[in-house]
This record gives sequence, C-alpha cells and structure tokens, in this order.
Amino acid sequence: MLHMRFLILFSIIFGLFSNSLFARWATRDDMEIEYEEYKHILNIDEDGSYRIEKTQKINLLREGAREIFAHYVMYYNANEELDIIDAYTIVNGEKYSVDKNLIERKPLASEAHGFDQRYQVSIPFPRAEVGASVYLKSTFSSRTAPVKGHYSFLISFGSNRWWKDLDVEIYSKKPLYIKENNPNKFLKIDKKNQKFIKIKLAKPFAESIVNDVVAGALNSKYSTWVSISTYNSWNEVSKLLSEKYNAVAKQKLPVEFQEIAKLALNEKSDTAKINLVTSELQNYIQYLGDWKTVEGRFFPRDLDVVSNTHYGDCKDFATSTVAILNKIGLDASIALVERGEIINEYNDPLPGLANFNHAIVYVKSKTGKEYWIDPTNITSNADGIFDDIANRYALVLNSKIKNPYRFIGMSNYKTTKNIHDETISILGEEEMRKRVKVSLTNEAANYVAARGLYNSKQALEDRFYQLIEPMYIYQEDKIFNSIPELKSRIVEDINFELEYKIHTPFFKTNLGNAVALKPPSSSLYYFFSGFPPSDSVLDLFIGYPRTYIKKRTFLDINAKDIHKLNFSLRSPWFNLYRNCKQDGTNIIIEDKIERIKPYITYDDRQTSIYKDMIYRMRTTYDSAVLIFDK
Repeated sequence: MLHMRFLILFSIIFGLFSNSLFARWATRDDMEIEYEEYKHILNIDEDGSYRIEKTQKINLLREGAREIFAHYVMYYNANEELDIIDAYTIVNGEKYSVDKNLIERKPLASEAHGFDQRYQVSIPFPRAEVGASVYLKSTFSSRTAPVKGHYSFLISFGSNRWWKDLDVEIYSKKPLYIKENNPNKFLKIDKKNQKFIKIKLAKPFAESIVNDVVAGALNSKYSTWVSISTYNSWNEVSKLLSEKYNAVAKQKLPVEFQEIAKLALNEKSDTAKINLVTSELQNYIQYLGDWKTVEGRFFPRDLDVVSNTHYGDCKDFATSTVAILNKIGLDASIALVERGEIINEYNDPLPGLANFNHAIVYVKSKTGKEYWIDPTNITSNADGIFDDIANRYALVLNSKIKNPYRFIGMSNYKTTKNIHDETISILGEEEMRKRVKVSLTNEAANYVAARGLYNSKQALEDRFYQLIEPMYIYQEDKIFNSIPELKSRIVEDINFELEYKIHTPFFKTNLGNAVALKPPSSSLYYFFSGFPPSDSVLDLFIGYPRTYIKKRTFLDINAKDIHKLNFSLRSPWFNLYRNCKQDGTNIIIEDKIERIKPYITYDDRQTSIYKDMIYRMRTTYDSAVLIFDK
C-alpha cells in the first residue's frame, strides 16, 4: 500500500521526468540480469491451494546484479512453505555451492499482532560477480487456499531482465481460463487443455524502455502479459469474496463503533455522514499501511478485534466503515482496487486478486449518486475522489449488483481549482515584494487538510513559503502570513495568504528588467520544454484533472504592446489561456491551465493535433518574456 504523504500544494511535476533525447526499447546489453534458464511448474488443487517448483539459471550482466545476488532475499508468510532445494554460483565453469548454514530464515520485524507473521529467506551466493551465473531451485506452496475454490495468476515481465528462456507449465484440477496479450509474439502458448497450460518463449526479449520519461506507464496493449483464472466472470468472484466480507460487516458493532454511528446520524446529508464516519474512524484506529493476511486469507478481521487492537489494514478499515454506514441506513459495500497514482492497469484481465492491492468503500445513495471512499486516508472527502484510486476499475463485493466490476471516475477539473493571486510591488532594481493569496477547492485540498495534526505551526509556515515561491526566502524577508490551523480531517476549501520580499528576481536585458512568463510550477509548461523524448513509447502521466489559475498584478509598472503576449490553446488533454493587459499604471497577467485528462498516450502523441500543439507551445507560449519600460 502507498502511505499517505504531504503532497505539495500544486502537485509539482517538474523533476519527475528524465531529460532524455533517446528513448528506446532495451537490448540485452542494457540489462542487469539474463534468464539463461527459467522453469516454473505450478500445480493448482481443487480448493485453490497451490505448489510451485521453480528452477532458475541467471547470468549476472552488470553491477546491479551483484548487489541483488550477493544477498538474495525471498519472502513468504506463515501460511506458506518455502524450501531451497539447491543454490550455487558458476564462475568460469567452476561451481561454488551456497553454504546452507549461511542461508538465513527469520521473521520480519514490526508485524502487528493478529495478522500472519511474514518471513524472509536470505541466500548469500558466493562470488556473485559480473560474468558469473547463479543457479537456484526452490519450491513454494500454500498450506490452505487464500480464497477457497479460486486461483488467479498474472504473468508479466519486469524491468532490467533479459528473457532468453521461459518455460511455464500449469497443471490444475479445476478448469482454467486464459487471456493473453502478446503483441510482439514473444510467447508461444499452448492452451488446448483447460487443465494444462504451457507457455514457452518464442524469441528473447526484454520488456524495458531506456531513457524514457519517469512519470509514465507502458500501455498494456503494447506489453506482454498472460492472465489465468479459475473464473471468467467478475460476478462470480464478487460473490465468492462478498460472502465472507459481508459476514464481518454484519457483525454487531463494538461500543466505540456504535458511538461513531450515533454521531453520524446527527448529520443531514449522506456526504456529511460518510465524512464523519471515516474521520472518526481515523481518530480511533491506526492504519498499518498495507494489505495483510490472516491464516493466508484475504479477509478482514472481526470488528471487535479491530476495535480492541486499535489498528487495521485496508480490509479492516473498509469493512469497519461499511458496517457503520450500513447501520445508519446507507447502502455501502467493500470494493477492491489497484492503488497508486501512476499505474499500468492490464487491459481487461481475467477476474482475480492479482489485479488489486487495496480495499476501499463503495456507497450508492438513494438518488443514485455513487461515492468511492478510501477510509485509510488521513482526510475525508466523500464528495471527491482521491487521485490514487481514480481513473481505474474496482470490484465491488456485493452479489446484488448487476455489474460489480465498475469504473471509478476522476475529479472534475472545472470545480477542482488551485487559484494563485499575486500582487507584486517592484522595490528597486534588485528586489520585489509579493502578497500571495491561494485558494484550494475540492480535491485540490485533499492532501493539505489535516496537516496541522502532523506539523507544527512553524513547520507549516516554512513549508508553505517553500511551495509558493521557487526563489529562496530569507527569514527576515517574511512579512506576513495567514495560514489556517488545518486540524480537521474533513476536507473543506482552503485559503491562505503570504507576504514576503525576494531578491534579484529579474532577468537583465538591454531594454530593461524582464520576467519570464512561466505558469505555476505545477503547470504543463515543464512537460513540453524539451519533454518528452520524441521517441518516447510510454503513456505520459501529466497529473489528474485540475484547474490552475495564476494571476499576477505588477503595481506601478508599464510595458508596451502587452496584448501581444496573449495566448489561447485548446486540446483533448488540457487547455491553456494567457491574458495580459495594462490596467492604468498596473500590469495584469493571468494564466489559466485546465488539465482535463491524466495521460497523453503514446498513440495520442503520434497525431497531428498533438504535434501542432507542441509547436505552438514551444514557439509562442514557452518563449514569452515581459520587459518593463524604463
């Protein structure tokens, strides 16, 4: 799971990109390791339990591989068994066996009581050096099925691996469904028998990209993957899981949960009721931060156990929230989702738990309005959608819903705003004074609300100055600030104000002092000032829908023909507007950016619309400079 963090006010994206000019698909020479031999035999029992036998011979191609295999680590939990059958290194034809007395098997620290204990096995391969090969044979099995009667398996290919060999054999006592995405014909798949599937390598490959943008994802239609499941219907999987989840949600509420329910009943709207429940639950229960299992199973603990221990994982939070909301008359269900701000969702995979890593809450009101709630967040905003669960599919665990595999929408860029209003006084050739008013509305306030519960007043003040002004502000130059306490978990629009002085803020030109008309640091400007590489193959993540407005009023300053700097651009992904005018003795410049979609896909970037847009931005918008009259 992703931990909640203090995301910056303007969702700064500068620095997320690699300033690359030569993005390309990787070759063997780029890789750290090569699979000389990779054999994976999977046996699935009738109840969904499994046993895996894996044989690997791996060539260490670069220094990064040395770091991995000098102290190779494997993980498992108490419901599983992991055995190391054989392990050795081959250097110049000589075999160096791993001393089995040096193989460490120990529990991981900081595990919470009541969940499965997790273990790690560390294997110190001798002489793990570049040019060597390591051989590892192991078996991995479950004592019981994580979800009785169900098994799912998603085969994908990680970065920094060159696949020279692949041999996967799957034997199942239950019929299997299979869906493949094999655009480059890297795999040969034998799926004639529903109880036996064989996957071989058709040709060596690496599914890695060199020198591409960091904030991007490979579109699943261009990646190689195989999805396998004992079910081909999301309704069947929802029904299978919902029985046990809902059995917990229907348990008698602990006393503390009853108190939260009573408080929520005093609220008038569904939104207010949900916000109160999730905020009070956050005050009472500590989030553990990841998806933990009990006896190897993906189900929540009993409500009284969660209440008594005062902590829980996402399943516990979601189920507790659903139990309270149902108690006060709302139609709430647990839902499963893949959490993360930048994700590479697989295009319509078969139903399975491999598609999810997080539990949230789905609520449908009597008017038909849908709410997607993540109660593990430190703040509550039922009317909004947190970015790390937006724009993807979730599985609602409710057998009464006709279509439980549902799409989660995104924030509305028209109502989710970051407004930045500056009044600027020029104090001389080397100094200016700024008074800045900032307003954050709807989802734009999600990650700022409640920060006063975590940071001191001084720490908040320092952070706000850093985020508002890219230039360094000395303590003696901070004149005034009005920052709210930010001690409520319930998200509301946030307004604050800062006043300060900055030194050497101008560019020097032969016509006078100048300022570059850069939009806010959160803007799309940084994406197109040299980014992304022309041969980038990833879908470019540009951030979730928002409207950014930056208004700058320069007092007692004149400039000629300022209207020539006006700019307007509309596209399927974002809209840009710049309006410049002389208002008496003042100059007013307003930039507005409407970010409509979170991604500009690889396919988008092959279109003439995109190419024309980039040309206009770089030749007109990007290069604008305001020169003051002397």
